[in-house]
Amino acid sequence: MTTRHREDGCKYYVPNKRLNTTFFNAVAVINDLHREVAVCEAQLRDLHSVMATRRQDDSAYREDPPLVQYSAHLSVRSQPAEQEQ
Repeated sequence: MTTRHREDGCKYYVPNKRLNTTFFNAVAVINDLHREVAVCEAQLRDLHSVMATRRQDDSAYREDPPLVQYSAHLSVRSQPAEQEQ
């Protein structure tokens, strides 16, 4: 891959920074943006792993009573209240 030298007077627009600048400054700005994005991507990966761990912990500690307890609770009173008196 060959690179062409550009004229210093040429202006390039860097959209994220809304900046009109020379080619070499634009390259430097874009490289800075790539570094910032790389840091943010690492932080995002860390957050995703923390969230996944919390979801696993939440699902492991969730205590749903089994259906047997519900049916036992409902069948405690086998006779209607009128017959007990």
